[in-house]
Amino acid sequence: MQLIRAKGKEDHIWAKSFEQEIQNPDNVFIIQSEIAQEIAKELQASITPEEKLLIDKIPTSNLDALYSYQRGKEELSKYTPLSTNRLNTQIQINNRQALGRAYRHFNKALEYDTTFALAYTGIARIFQTVNYKPDTALFLCGKALSYDKQLLKHIF
Repeated sequence: MQLIRAKGKEDHIWAKSFEQEIQNPDNVFIIQSEIAQEIAKELQASITPEEKLLIDKIPTSNLDALYSYQRGKEELSKYTPLSTNRLNTQIQINNRQALGRAYRHFNKALEYDTTFALAYTGIARIFQTVNYKPDTALFLCGKALSYDKQLLKHIF
């Protein structure tokens, strides 16, 4: 893991290796928490108790669900807003394909863990993005909140 100053001459600030064997989902989140805390320490930033709880939270106990969710997020990140590219047919095709793949991955995550709140928010983002059914997006956000009340701070 490396931390590089993005502004200015992009100099190297910090680096540390976090090589550990991952045997269950808890290991992934423990390592993520360690990395976040190390970076905060290096930047001399303080982490509030509330932020610490969010960092340490384990959103799913199923590695397959986590993997599918992360793949869905990756596909969703490929979406290009249409406001500036409305006339570009290839972008429209790519967007439909990326959203379709993201939707399948988020649904797969829910097949592995029906209480995985972040997967519901991923699907909600898709419905919100395409303005297909805003009521469905709101329903999915409500479902996610029923499993994880802390998401309220991230949804709105």
